[in-house]
Amino acid sequence: MWNKLAYLMLFIFAIGLFWAGQARAADPSLQLWLEFEGNANDSSVNGRNGTLNGAPLYVPGIFGQGLDLNGNPDYVAITGYKGVLGTNPFTVATWVRTTDTGSSVIASWGDDVGTAGNGRRVEFRLDAGRLRVEHGNGSLLGNTVMNDNEWHHVALTAKANATLVKTDTRLYLDGVDDTSGTSDPDPFNTFAKWDLTLGRRSHIGTGTVRWLNAEFDDFRMYDR
Repeated sequence: MWNKLAYLMLFIFAIGLFWAGQARAADPSLQLWLEFEGNANDSSVNGRNGTLNGAPLYVPGIFGQGLDLNGNPDYVAITGYKGVLGTNPFTVATWVRTTDTGSSVIASWGDDVGTAGNGRRVEFRLDAGRLRVEHGNGSLLGNTVMNDNEWHHVALTAKANATLVKTDTRLYLDGVDDTSGTSDPDPFNTFAKWDLTLGRRSHIGTGTVRWLNAEFDDFRMYDR
């Protein structure tokens, strides 16, 4: 009897997880969801599958499998998807485990780097082990060093018509607001040029590539 009850409870739990995943995938604000369960397919309803470049490896993640990017030449491009654009609100969230000490990109989209279009790009990245977001000529920084080879949940949020001030744009580490100072009052106005890219700058030209050496899991982008 107890064995039957235990199996029934496990079955109900598994069904609950399945339907919870289905509900998340149907969220109209969820623009991209990469679970990295043996592939870089999009689990949202939008079908924006990623393309692996270099030789990334699948490793144990925070949920099932994750993706290991070992720096140059490993990265993920979301071919044809330009990210959340204009002055619209957005959220980027993912799990990361790294010991990277450099200036390394988690996610990048928008216009060229090092051109007059600088203000029309977004780079969510690490800077000496701390979170950082850049657009225009400014940046917001995180307070906490997180390159300790442990899994951390990281997130970037921006309101509609956001500028790089803490009331508009925030960096979260493990669910806690980790935002420090600002240096640019210009509003986000991201331009549709290069595909959303994980693990390096979306467009490198002759500039710095900012390769990331880290493990990823459960990457999501929302337009809220």
